[in-house]
Amino acid sequence: MRSGAVCTIAVLLASGSASASQSTDAAEKGARLKVAGDDAGALAAYQEAVRADPSNALAHNELGIGSSTIAYGLLYATFGTGAVIGALSIGTFLAGQQLERVVRFGIGGYAVALAVFGLLRSPGPAYPVAFFLGLFYFVTVTSLATVLQKRLDDSVRGRVMALWVMAFGGTVPLGAIVAGPLSERFSISTVVVGGAVVAAALVFYANLRDR
Repeated sequence: MRSGAVCTIAVLLASGSASASQSTDAAEKGARLKVAGDDAGALAAYQEAVRADPSNALAHNELGIGSSTIAYGLLYATFGTGAVIGALSIGTFLAGQQLERVVRFGIGGYAVALAVFGLLRSPGPAYPVAFFLGLFYFVTVTSLATVLQKRLDDSVRGRVMALWVMAFGGTVPLGAIVAGPLSERFSISTVVVGGAVVAAALVFYANLRDR
C-alpha cells in the first residue's frame, strides 16, 4: 500500500522538478535575449517561464527573488524539504492517525500557508512559509492517495491509480488557463490568496469517512 503512495509522490515530485527546471531555463533565456536587444524574444521567453511555473512570477514580482539566483534555489529547496517530510510522515509518525482526518488537517494547513505566502513582500519569511507549503501539500496528497488505494479492489487498483495521477497532473494546465488572465487582470498575489480561500472551503467538503 505504501509503495503505491510512494510512486505517486515520486511522479508528482518529478513533475514539479521538471516544471521548475523548464521555467528557470526559459527565464535565463529571456534575460540573455533582453541583453541582446531582442525584446520580443525576451518577452516570449518570460511568458514561457511563467506558464511552466507560475510561482516563478510570484517570487520575482512580489519577493524580489530572481529565478537564476541562489535565493530562488533555496526557496525551492525549503519547499522540497517540507514536501519530503510531509510525504514520509504518513508512513511514520502519522501512521496511526485516521487519514480521513489528516486530509482535512493538511488542506487547512495548506490554505493558511498559501494565504500567508501570497501576502508576503519580503524574501526572508518566505523560506519557512515555503517549507510548510510543501509539508501540508504532500501530507494532503499522500493521504488522499493512500485512502484511495485502501478502498480499491486489488484487481483495479493499478489502473485507477494511473488514471488518478494522470487526472491530478492534467488539471494543472487547466488551472493555469484560469490563473493567467486573472493574474494579468488583478495580481499574482490576488490569485494565490484566492486559491487559499478555495482550499479553505475544501476543508468542509473533504469528508472522506465511510458513510
